[in-house]
Amino acid sequence: MKKLNLSGWGLLSLLTIVGLTVNAFGQSETLWTHTVQGNINWLQVAPTGHLIVSTKESLVGVDPENGEILWTREDLKGLKERPAKFDSWLQEFIPYTPYAVLRKNSEAGKTFKHEGAPIYINVINTVTGEDIVTTEAMGLRDQYGYFLLPKIGGMLIFALDKDKKQTVIAVELQTGKVIWKNKDSFKFDFFDPDVDADPGSFVPRSSEQWQEVFDKAAAAKYAIPDNQPPLFDTEESMITFMTKKGIRKFSSKTGELIWETKIKAKHAPYLTYGYAAMLFIEKDKVIYAASDKTVYAVRTEDGSLLWEKSPKLKDRVSWMRLTSQGLLVRGGSKKSFIQLLDLATGQPIWEKRFTFKVKENDRGQMSLTPQGLLIKGESFINVIDLATGKPAWKKKFKKLKDDATNFVVKDDKVVVYSDKKLYAINLADGKYTEIAKKLKFEGKETPGVLTLRDDGYFLRSSNNLMLVSFSGEKVFHTYHKAPGLSFAERMAGSIARKAMGVVAGQLGGWEVDREGANEQLGHWAPVLYMGDEGFDRYMYEKRFKSTANRDTYTYILTKIKTKTEKGFGFVRVNKFNGETEGHIILGTKTPVHQIDEIESWLYFKSDKKEIVCYKF
Repeated sequence: MKKLNLSGWGLLSLLTIVGLTVNAFGQSETLWTHTVQGNINWLQVAPTGHLIVSTKESLVGVDPENGEILWTREDLKGLKERPAKFDSWLQEFIPYTPYAVLRKNSEAGKTFKHEGAPIYINVINTVTGEDIVTTEAMGLRDQYGYFLLPKIGGMLIFALDKDKKQTVIAVELQTGKVIWKNKDSFKFDFFDPDVDADPGSFVPRSSEQWQEVFDKAAAAKYAIPDNQPPLFDTEESMITFMTKKGIRKFSSKTGELIWETKIKAKHAPYLTYGYAAMLFIEKDKVIYAASDKTVYAVRTEDGSLLWEKSPKLKDRVSWMRLTSQGLLVRGGSKKSFIQLLDLATGQPIWEKRFTFKVKENDRGQMSLTPQGLLIKGESFINVIDLATGKPAWKKKFKKLKDDATNFVVKDDKVVVYSDKKLYAINLADGKYTEIAKKLKFEGKETPGVLTLRDDGYFLRSSNNLMLVSFSGEKVFHTYHKAPGLSFAERMAGSIARKAMGVVAGQLGGWEVDREGANEQLGHWAPVLYMGDEGFDRYMYEKRFKSTANRDTYTYILTKIKTKTEKGFGFVRVNKFNGETEGHIILGTKTPVHQIDEIESWLYFKSDKKEIVCYKF
């Protein structure tokens, strides 16, 4: 099941606290205060900047400028913020649009509920509150998920009709108009590992663990998310691999089947099952698709197989990239392998695959360079010669400790932090120097991410920020003490993990080729849905072009003390100079609390029915 992950959009950093009550003081400006009907369940900020509030009485949209209620939906009362077995919930906001996707249980709010209650999809406009898409109105009894189709400005919905027959419907998001419907050839397999495996708590590693998850989830109700997303090879056609029966190409305009390539597979290559996303090479008109322990190369024009015989590999392929020497593939989990495949035959080029270990819950890191494939493993960094599959350096770099960050590449060197030091390693030969020493973070924290900036190397943890110049001098180090453990335990989840959520998404830990999937889907163009009432000017001019605050500031939860007040709260810190440029102090009860980084606005529930908006 798709998880709500707004930080991955790069639009907002939303930190929700459930365990305090709020009194706001300090360097902050009260923009507005508003009381809503019904007790507040949660707050969320839509991509448009509009505040969406769920209460026991309704779902409401709030104007972020003045706190006025723009719309009210009493039929969506009690909407949950996360997936709920017998209730309706917010699925996600669609990036770069004013739309939100809701999963609506037909028996939500009723006293007697049963497992077979139909689940519908509602897409609403968060600016106006109007329904854009409702699968119930389309005559669909149940739904199994959806994919967004930026190429055609639409949404692909997988469902059952009233006769419980599989149906796939493409709808236009801006109008809700049905583009096409396919009940015959657009088949899909049922599977959703997220039902039994939460990336935040459990990552299956062994084949036995994965099989257990697969078996338990095989009959899950929500089957489509985390499958291979449709891959567009042209503006009017898309390729799917959503069933073990094979790969299919459909017209994106009509939904008609163009060709089908039958493949013997145990199951569809689900992304959450550890498979790489399909890779399309436009100039060659070839698609590469991982399946079981092999890779297939398929001509996109007619669906014929390019290779007479598919390669036999050690494990499922979780990553693929095209190089001038061949198709580079990676597979395995804790013990990974890398192999180069011949583009003409599909057979391995290297005499022996390169194997290496990564830390538990860590995908490691790889980057293609002119010198070869740069790899960060469990305790080392090395470059693999693509011609031979052997290490290019005489000695691998072995200074990585448990606190090692990701690496960055600057000019002809790879730079990494480990054990309070910054190392610069020559890409040509692996020889290294220490750029900086004694880079100690306070509060027993270590850097979670290393970023290459124009002004130096930026290191970040939950409560520490540090900038080191290219010559190794410490430009600034800012630290705000983290709340004590008892305070943190009262929150819904770890604030530290939420604050570093983007880091986790970038550096791995979940054996899923999200990067490849995102490349397939492309980016939602900021002008894709221009024209909606109240959307075009606010979204494009004020949100998508207003990135200065988001790029400049970060927000840290800490204990604040001034001459006149003290308590837990957030400070706003300038990432370019380390200066603290604003704070808001929190009290001791229970608010729902959100930060809109683009506007530097803080929303929180100050009472059961009251919302207060502050500006840092």
